[in-house]
Amino acid sequence: MKEVLSRVKEGEAIKCPVKNKFLEESDSVWELEMDQANNDKVAYLKRVTLVVGGGSSRSEADISQMRKRISFIFGIGTDGLSPFEMELSGRAAGDVVYLDISGRNRREFFGHVLLWFMPEMEILESEVMKVLIERIEQPSQRDVVKELAEISEYSHGCSCC
Repeated sequence: MKEVLSRVKEGEAIKCPVKNKFLEESDSVWELEMDQANNDKVAYLKRVTLVVGGGSSRSEADISQMRKRISFIFGIGTDGLSPFEMELSGRAAGDVVYLDISGRNRREFFGHVLLWFMPEMEILESEVMKVLIERIEQPSQRDVVKELAEISEYSHGCSCC
């Protein structure tokens, strides 16, 4: 980073991939590192890809046996963050989270993310889920709009879902 900033001071125009703007002399290494760190965390409007496993206990919640890969855009549900999303918030790619979902109302806990578990929902019958955060990306604007439309269609208010 220091090398990049020193080249900016020499007058070259260098675009920072994190901020998606041209670096200026006032940009500090700390600001750029913080932006990069935030880019690698689960946060609003990030596409989060998870590998989810389930079981009857924490030791049995094995990703290698009962496994499902889901991908969704974080934080775009019409009711705000679901409890499931709150458990993931601020975590990094590679983190593993164990969730006790026994006795929870699945629709309330997962919120709009429940849509991405369909049609194979047997994993939601587990008592404990093991969630591996596989990847965090910046989605395109088109993907955000598309996913909002899918959520809107899913939560249209009838009892069919």
